[in-house]
Amino acid sequence: MALEKKVVTGKVEMVGEWKGLQLRQDTIIEEDGKEISRKYWRRAYTPDMDLDALGAPEEVKKIAEVFWTDAHIKAYKDMIAAQQPSE
Repeated sequence: MALEKKVVTGKVEMVGEWKGLQLRQDTIIEEDGKEISRKYWRRAYTPDMDLDALGAPEEVKKIAEVFWTDAHIKAYKDMIAAQQPSE
């Protein structure tokens, strides 16, 4: 009776106008090669986040490199700043 735990990327999705990324990781427990448990963990990333510092998986970083250009990141940050109440 051998138990094995695996963490795999279940899904990476791009959503919304600002191309946010959503990651679903699956934690799978197998007994003698047969799955007996699966749990999900989710994380959302926005263009202003430092993916390296957050430890994002390589597949998330590669997608972000394509879509999150410097101009896109600046526009996202400008939009966030414009939503802040002025003093």
